Amino acid sequence: TKLRISTNGVTKEENLQYFIDNNFLFDIACDGPPEIHDKQRPSKAGFKSSLFTERMIKLIVKNNAKVRTKVVVTKDSTPHMLEAVEYLVELGISHIRLEPVLLDGRAETNQLRGVNIKEFVKMFIKSIAKARELSKKHKRRIWVSNRMTRDLFNPSTFSCQYVEGNTIILTPEGNLSKCIRNIHSDESSPFV
Repeated sequence: TKLRISTNGVTKEENLQYFIDNNFLFDIACDGPPEIHDKQRPSKAGFKSSLFTERMIKLIVKNNAKVRTKVVVTKDSTPHMLEAVEYLVELGISHIRLEPVLLDGRAETNQLRGVNIKEFVKMFIKSIAKARELSKKHKRRIWVSNRMTRDLFNPSTFSCQYVEGNTIILTPEGNLSKCIRNIHSDESSPFV
């Protein structure tokens, strides 16, 4: 049985070590370098969430656990997609998902702006080329993907975590789900 955890990296180190020791597959939300990530994922307490996310990525990579990242791309971060790819590759990530922001939940609260689809597609293609270049440099396969290509020209109004096969999502509220609109509540999330 494969167990997968989707996380933003804010967890206790002993929890993280448990997931590593039990061969969980990690899906980590990291929107790129700290200045982008912290703007898009501010914490309620005012700490820089990028510190936690980067620490988690480094520990997972160091322990050779299976990991991929999801980069949420906004109108403001679209021009920085190549920087996000380079940053994550330097941290040891080989699978990077670049996804346009869905304007609900925290995205709405944080006043993030939706992508210009033409600009996103242009930068996505450049990101694939950058991944090929970095693959040669680092002598490992770097994979840039997008789960929502079918929605590029007709965006979905639902935010659904990556689900495949027998995957079930455990929400912060303790519910199990295959696909949910928003996986946090204001009470349980440390983010704005």
